[in-house]
Amino acid sequence: MQKTMPLVEVEDYVSEMDTLAVEDTVLDTNEESMLVVSGWWIRIPSLNLYVREGIVCIFDETEKDYLPDFSVTVIMESELIEDGWIYFEQDKIIISLASYMNGKMELSDLEELECVLCVPEENIER
Repeated sequence: MQKTMPLVEVEDYVSEMDTLAVEDTVLDTNEESMLVVSGWWIRIPSLNLYVREGIVCIFDETEKDYLPDFSVTVIMESELIEDGWIYFEQDKIIISLASYMNGKMELSDLEELECVLCVPEENIER
Protein backbone atom coordinates (compact mmCIF):
# COMPACT_ATOMS: atom_id res chain seq x y z
CA MET A 1 0.00 0.00 0.00
CA GLN A 2 1.18 3.50 -0.78
CA LYS A 3 -0.63 6.63 0.35
CA THR A 4 0.46 10.15 -0.57
CA MET A 5 -0.13 13.06 1.83
CA PRO A 6 1.56 16.19 3.22
CA LEU A 7 4.25 15.38 5.77
CA VAL A 8 2.36 17.30 8.48
CA GLU A 9 -0.50 14.74 8.26
CA VAL A 10 1.50 11.52 8.23
CA GLU A 11 2.19 11.22 11.97
CA ASP A 12 -1.51 11.32 12.88
CA TYR A 13 -2.35 8.92 10.07
CA VAL A 14 0.30 6.44 11.22
CA SER A 15 -0.93 6.56 14.81
CA GLU A 16 -4.34 5.41 13.57
CA MET A 17 -3.03 2.49 11.48
CA ASP A 18 -4.65 -0.24 13.53
CA THR A 19 -5.58 -2.35 10.50
CA LEU A 20 -1.96 -3.23 9.81
CA ALA A 21 0.06 -6.12 11.14
CA VAL A 22 3.45 -4.51 10.66
CA GLU A 23 6.49 -6.43 11.81
CA ASP A 24 9.44 -4.48 13.20
CA THR A 25 13.00 -5.08 11.99
CA VAL A 26 16.38 -4.83 13.70
CA LEU A 27 18.31 -2.09 11.88
CA ASP A 28 21.50 -1.95 13.95
CA THR A 29 22.89 -3.76 16.97
CA ASN A 30 25.98 -3.88 19.15
CA GLU A 31 26.87 -5.16 22.62
CA GLU A 32 25.13 -2.28 24.41
CA SER A 33 22.16 -1.35 22.24
CA MET A 34 19.88 -2.34 19.41
CA LEU A 35 17.90 -0.11 17.02
CA VAL A 36 14.57 -1.61 15.95
CA VAL A 37 12.51 0.09 13.21
CA SER A 38 8.99 -0.19 11.88
CA GLY A 39 8.16 -2.43 8.93
CA TRP A 40 6.56 0.54 7.16
CA TRP A 41 8.34 3.71 6.05
CA ILE A 42 7.73 7.20 4.74
CA ARG A 43 9.36 8.26 1.48
CA ILE A 44 9.98 11.97 0.93
CA PRO A 45 10.69 12.21 -2.81
CA SER A 46 11.82 15.86 -2.88
CA LEU A 47 14.52 15.17 -0.25
CA ASN A 48 15.32 11.65 -1.46
CA LEU A 49 14.97 10.47 2.15
CA TYR A 50 13.13 7.71 3.97
CA VAL A 51 11.83 7.88 7.53
CA ARG A 52 10.89 5.09 9.94
CA GLU A 53 9.78 5.08 13.54
CA GLY A 54 12.11 3.17 15.81
CA ILE A 55 12.93 2.08 19.32
CA VAL A 56 16.36 2.02 20.93
CA CYS A 57 16.75 -1.03 23.15
CA ILE A 58 19.49 -1.27 25.77
CA PHE A 59 21.11 -4.56 26.78
CA ASP A 60 20.07 -5.49 30.32
CA GLU A 61 22.67 -7.59 32.16
CA THR A 62 20.08 -8.96 34.58
CA GLU A 63 17.65 -10.09 31.86
CA LYS A 64 20.44 -10.94 29.37
CA ASP A 65 18.32 -9.36 26.66
CA TYR A 66 17.69 -6.04 24.90
CA LEU A 67 14.87 -4.07 26.53
CA PRO A 68 13.08 -1.03 25.01
CA ASP A 69 14.41 2.28 26.30
CA PHE A 70 13.13 5.15 24.12
CA SER A 71 11.42 5.90 20.79
CA VAL A 72 13.19 7.60 17.89
CA THR A 73 12.63 8.81 14.36
CA VAL A 74 15.14 7.22 12.00
CA ILE A 75 16.23 8.90 8.75
CA MET A 76 17.63 6.74 5.96
CA GLU A 77 18.77 7.20 2.35
CA SER A 78 17.04 4.01 1.24
CA GLU A 79 14.03 1.91 2.14
CA LEU A 80 16.37 -1.08 2.47
CA ILE A 81 17.35 -2.10 5.99
CA GLU A 82 20.77 -3.30 4.84
CA ASP A 83 21.64 0.24 3.68
CA GLY A 84 21.52 1.43 7.31
CA TRP A 85 20.58 4.74 8.85
CA ILE A 86 22.09 8.22 8.54
CA TYR A 87 20.46 9.97 11.50
CA PHE A 88 18.10 9.33 14.37
CA GLU A 89 16.64 11.52 17.06
CA GLN A 90 14.27 11.16 19.98
CA ASP A 91 11.56 13.42 18.57
CA LYS A 92 8.64 13.55 16.16
CA ILE A 93 9.13 13.12 12.41
CA ILE A 94 9.05 16.79 11.36
CA ILE A 95 11.25 17.98 14.24
CA SER A 96 13.77 15.19 13.55
CA LEU A 97 13.87 16.10 9.85
CA ALA A 98 14.35 19.78 10.71
CA SER A 99 17.26 18.88 12.98
CA TYR A 100 18.79 16.67 10.29
CA MET A 101 18.36 19.43 7.68
CA ASN A 102 20.16 21.82 10.06
CA GLY A 103 18.33 24.97 9.00
CA LYS A 104 18.31 24.27 5.24
CA MET A 105 14.49 24.35 5.23
CA GLU A 106 11.94 26.18 7.33
CA LEU A 107 9.72 24.02 9.51
CA SER A 108 6.61 25.27 7.68
CA ASP A 109 8.14 24.22 4.33
CA LEU A 110 8.96 20.76 5.69
CA GLU A 111 5.38 20.33 6.89
CA GLU A 112 4.03 20.88 3.37
CA LEU A 113 6.36 18.42 1.63
CA GLU A 114 4.60 15.58 -0.13
CA CYS A 115 5.41 12.19 1.32
CA VAL A 116 4.41 8.63 0.56
CA LEU A 117 3.53 6.20 3.33
CA CYS A 118 4.72 2.75 2.21
CA VAL A 119 3.45 -0.45 3.79
CA PRO A 120 4.60 -3.74 2.25
CA GLU A 121 1.61 -5.73 0.97
CA GLU A 122 2.35 -8.70 3.26
CA ASN A 123 1.73 -6.44 6.28
CA ILE A 124 -1.81 -5.49 5.34
CA GLU A 125 -4.52 -7.50 7.07
CA ARG A 126 -7.04 -8.94 4.67
